[in-house]
Amino acid sequence: MNIFRFVLPAMLVLSAGTASGFETERYKSIVGQTISAINSGNFEVQELIDLQDSLIAIGVQGVRDFGASNPKHAELMALVENSVGEMKEMSLDEIEAAWHEGEALSAIGLNFDEIDYFGPAVSYMDTVVHAATALVALREYAATQDDVYLDQVVDELSEVVEHVENLN
Repeated sequence: MNIFRFVLPAMLVLSAGTASGFETERYKSIVGQTISAINSGNFEVQELIDLQDSLIAIGVQGVRDFGASNPKHAELMALVENSVGEMKEMSLDEIEAAWHEGEALSAIGLNFDEIDYFGPAVSYMDTVVHAATALVALREYAATQDDVYLDQVVDELSEVVEHVENLN
């Protein structure tokens, strides 16, 4: 069991802030709602999936805004925005390889390892990627009822909060 399951919702309330053009407070609130629901064991999977869609929408707006004002990262931001539908249909292994390990970036000539992991480009990208991964994991949970997928949702969302903090 991940310690973030218990600590993260409280951290979210205490650390809410705003990032330029990014709905930080709303994003963190939805992350907290998702983790709290999983912790309680009292949730509807489709409602959690819908929450991840909300996170993705917030992330896409952030990606769009950041790409428009940062030409150096415009190609990456466009790739993320244009790949959302595909991301949501990937398996966990596919999204891991393509987005967490950087294969999707390599396909357009970008080197994932050359982009600052906690810089704004990766942080904006990850607001979409981690929410999409959580959505895929929730669908797997719905199909299998295996709690390992809920643990992955908590892990994905706990990790993305670190990136959101870097957008402040």
